Amino acid sequence: MVESECKDSWVWFLELLVKDVEIGNQFGDTFISDKQKGLLPAFEQVVPNSDHKFCARHLFTNFILQFKGKALSEKFWGATKATTVPHFARQMEELKNLNKDAYDWLTKPEKPPRHWSRSHFSTHVNCDMLLNNMCESFNSFILACRDKPILTMLEIVRCKLMRMIQGRRDKMKNWTKAIWLKIFKKVEINKAKAGGCVTMWSGGGKFQVSSGGISQYIVDLDLRTCSCRE
Repeated sequence: MVESECKDSWVWFLELLVKDVEIGNQFGDTFISDKQKGLLPAFEQVVPNSDHKFCARHLFTNFILQFKGKALSEKFWGATKATTVPHFARQMEELKNLNKDAYDWLTKPEKPPRHWSRSHFSTHVNCDMLLNNMCESFNSFILACRDKPILTMLEIVRCKLMRMIQGRRDKMKNWTKAIWLKIFKKVEINKAKAGGCVTMWSGGGKFQVSSGGISQYIVDLDLRTCSCRE
């Protein structure tokens, strides 16, 4: 709770956050925002070395208000989820052919793809998230108590969190796998996809992997990298 949503309030908040989370040189940290008023200059002042991304969901909301249609929506999400620059360029070219105005809106200087497309994300951080859904879910979780006096609000949030954490503990007692359900499902899906891949050893930890007989990628097990950038 602050006086207003402005640069000074964001600087105050970010300075406390940096101290509490013990953020050091910031080169391994990523901030995802909705470009709130005063936030971008606050990032530049407090955490200038961190990566900054725009929430693709909020970008899409502004996009779809002006450019409606399923085809345009698919090209938008195709560009955001593309993991390589050629794939991104192909999606953007198809968007341009569908609607030149939509292409021009998405390529404005204030929307550089390094902020919203996986194809341009840096590889020195381990965050490929496009949405700030976790923050939005938490915001919805505490919505009913946000208009209460400060101490009352904090007490309600604390109790809600305690109940939530205990509920998660109870669920985990019945789960026997080494990793949690959602990640387990993703691993199983990837295991099925791997059945269509053919590998050729190239020495050391390097392999050439052919996927579906069309695409080829370089996998380095020592560096834990793949040229698909996924």
